[in-house]
Amino acid sequence: EVISSGGDGLVLAWDTSRPGEVRAIARIPNAVYALYAHPSGGLLITGTSNGELHVIDLNAKQERQRIKAHEKGIFHITALNDHRLACAGGDGTLSVWRLVADLHGDVPHLVLERSIPLSDAKLRSMDAAPGGGSLAVACGDGSIRVLDTELFNDAANFHAHDEGVTAVAHHPGKPVLMSGGKDGFIRVWHTGEDHRLILEFAAHRSAIYQIAVDDKQRFIATAGRDKMVKLWDGSTFEPRQRSDHHVGGHSHSVNALIWSGNDLYSGGDDRRLVRWTPVDAPESQ
Repeated sequence: EVISSGGDGLVLAWDTSRPGEVRAIARIPNAVYALYAHPSGGLLITGTSNGELHVIDLNAKQERQRIKAHEKGIFHITALNDHRLACAGGDGTLSVWRLVADLHGDVPHLVLERSIPLSDAKLRSMDAAPGGGSLAVACGDGSIRVLDTELFNDAANFHAHDEGVTAVAHHPGKPVLMSGGKDGFIRVWHTGEDHRLILEFAAHRSAIYQIAVDDKQRFIATAGRDKMVKLWDGSTFEPRQRSDHHVGGHSHSVNALIWSGNDLYSGGDDRRLVRWTPVDAPESQ
């Protein structure tokens, strides 16, 4: 299944084997900006435009917790090691939560471990490094903060994009961190060499909202405010394919990407979820 959400607060599950089959999971009273589905399959956590976390028991179809976590919207929820989650807030704060099971074995509940102010601007994106020892955070002030995931001290703090960083992602097969900014550039940083810049290129005409690598590392997908979804070679970063709104692409900003097997799913401000099946061919000129 692929789970989607949007400005109407409706959370939906899509059957990937039956594209027309969809079921409602929950209706949240505010716009949903972020989703986290626990690997167990029984727990869903949403982050909303007003800074709330909603913990939903999927088996009982009940909301277990509703927490005011941030003063502004929650833009990203990501898993850390040791049953912990991190939330990136529009208030510039990173919150760290632990999933704690009760004595009766019911659905785990969230307990706040710490709240860390990182920026005067919003935190838009995060990604844990392979192995989980560090967390890269995209900051609206143009910096990337890399924190260790034990004490959350700075492992690195560097300027990346003049107009703000809007997306970060580690490459699962290379010692690199990829970032996207409001400037439409992708920049690639060597994590083994003090985050030295090793590659940069103009990828979109405006802000890049997500970067995602497929499980086989064949493709790097990017999505942006320019309504485009683009694919790049997973090794060379050469352009491969791009969407066209005239033939099924999005008509508004594209905000979310997720790989499911060989397929890529994108969600945009046009309220559409689109499935793409890449082919191993260079981008046509």
